[in-house]
Amino acid sequence: MDREHFQALPPMARLALPLLISYAAMGLFVFLAESLMGPEPLMRLDTLLTGLSASVLIPLYLKLNWEWYGGKEKRFVGFQRALWLFLSVLLGAVLSLLYGMLSSLPNVSNFFQLFPGESQEQMFASPLVLQLLVYCLLTPVSEELLFRALSFSAIREMTEKISVLRARRRGGAAEDRKRETETIFLPAFLTALLFAIYHGSFSQLFYALPMGLLFQYAEREGGSLCFPIAMHGGANLAALLAEHFSS
Repeated sequence: MDREHFQALPPMARLALPLLISYAAMGLFVFLAESLMGPEPLMRLDTLLTGLSASVLIPLYLKLNWEWYGGKEKRFVGFQRALWLFLSVLLGAVLSLLYGMLSSLPNVSNFFQLFPGESQEQMFASPLVLQLLVYCLLTPVSEELLFRALSFSAIREMTEKISVLRARRRGGAAEDRKRETETIFLPAFLTALLFAIYHGSFSQLFYALPMGLLFQYAEREGGSLCFPIAMHGGANLAALLAEHFSS
């Protein structure tokens, strides 16, 4: 496929391709590790493999975002930007701790244990420094590029066409305002839902879904992916430190 045809891929293909690449990259690293070392060490290597996968995917996602959507930047500058980035980290950390407190309540915890895939032992099995590097920097950057940039843009393109057709049928200024809301909220909600499903955990529907909406809001209001990355990193930082100091 030449560059012109690559850039002209339909929105559905632009949504599916980065997701498939993400799963393929992680699957390849797991396969190589298992082939070289066997299945036993994989639990200890999970964080390292996640970090290697993210390191490979970040430049690819940046390239795809630039080729397909031209990238975007930056509303806040200087001190104002630094302040809002700090507040984004703080907000993410507070929300993460609140969710941790809620999910540790006996009834909630017992409910989540009814569903498979809830254990995070692999995430906490590696050294803390590696956890911080991977889950507070590499993973937030790669996942925000994948979801808040690539996935959101593709989904918005698809849903915008539906909203335009509906507005044409109805007409009127009120419908124009409604269409503007739909072109933001619907793709933001679908992206957040995809983000939650991507984590492969039932409990993530109660955490990653609302957090995904907040991340998208932060990106829209801040005019840069730096803000959801900071919020995402802050949330993961709080979760890691809470687990480390409680164990």
